[in-house]
Amino acid sequence: AGGAGPAFGRTFVHQPLWPFAGRAAAAAWQRAYRADGRQPWHLDPAATALGFTRGHLGYVGIDRAVRTTVTGAEAYVAVGYLLPDGRPATAADVHLVRLGTGADAPWEVVGTRDTDLTLTAPGYGARISSPVTVGGRISGVDESIDVQVLALGAARPVGSTTRVPAGGDRSPWSARVDFRARPGTVLTIAAATGGHVADVERFAVTGVVAGRPAPARPAADGDVDGDGRTDTVTFPARGVLRIDYATGVTDTVPFTLGAGLDPVLLGIVDADRDGRAEVVVRVDAGAATDFISVFRYVDGRLALVTAAGRQAMLGSGGSVTHLDSWACRPGGRILTWSGTSEDGITYPGTLTTYRFAGATLVRTAERPYTVTPDRAPPTGCGSIRR
Repeated sequence: AGGAGPAFGRTFVHQPLWPFAGRAAAAAWQRAYRADGRQPWHLDPAATALGFTRGHLGYVGIDRAVRTTVTGAEAYVAVGYLLPDGRPATAADVHLVRLGTGADAPWEVVGTRDTDLTLTAPGYGARISSPVTVGGRISGVDESIDVQVLALGAARPVGSTTRVPAGGDRSPWSARVDFRARPGTVLTIAAATGGHVADVERFAVTGVVAGRPAPARPAADGDVDGDGRTDTVTFPARGVLRIDYATGVTDTVPFTLGAGLDPVLLGIVDADRDGRAEVVVRVDAGAATDFISVFRYVDGRLALVTAAGRQAMLGSGGSVTHLDSWACRPGGRILTWSGTSEDGITYPGTLTTYRFAGATLVRTAERPYTVTPDRAPPTGCGSIRR
């Protein structure tokens, strides 16, 4: 995956991957080239793309530029290999931009344009620490994905994992990779699959920087995958939620729905302030109490949140003798409260605190909490007030 936008001139909006760590290194090569003409291949996008693929990534079987498209200071080079019948096949569309100013500004690899194999986590340009969760989507049968983390200038990968099983039609895949790199090091994460007709038949890369991740900013309402764009939730069938991401990818998630009820979307809010919004849906009701379930974006897909091994159901409302409520709070806490009254005024009950662990709510604390006319139960979660 790679960034988008203009790169020629003073503003460089991409994550530099290879062969230069940044503008200063590219400018140093320019001075040397103007002096003695050294390493002219930096001015050839196809040669640069193949040098990145074969030299930096180590995919030596990718030995040709199938197609090169240059538009101003931006280029895409389809790199690939020959099939057994002699036809060329594309393994990846490498994205390059000019790094620096002047007609002799060198080409820099900044990512790949992905199709059947995508690499969307971690986010492009993110600061990461070890271990890192890597993932995306893949179309194909009986695939096995190898992941490597490479540091600019290092002779060997600084982290890797192999044979991650995958396959299907735009199916999610993910893996956790341990790596060692000093903070500030430019890293390339590469995922590759093959083994049918060549060792590497498809690959995708993204660029990140080693270091402690910056605290996530809360996602805007509606932004489920944290890419800054609004996603759309619908219910195409009973007990089925569908999400259409702004990227064009979709997820469908089955869930249990109360008899005779239609689901009600209460909101899409970042309940735990991790930079991705949760989908909150009313799924059942009874005795003046609504019950909601939560859907959360985990490892590249939307998942139904569970608690104690079953679909999580958070209550809100009640009667003269019993009340339930739920809320989300800073620090990623999810609160539930349930109380019973003998007089309809005072409700002794229990306040339980949870945190998200992937698509699971894990209980972390529990204590008595009595609701009175002067002491309300916990309510509210972002723009969801009920």
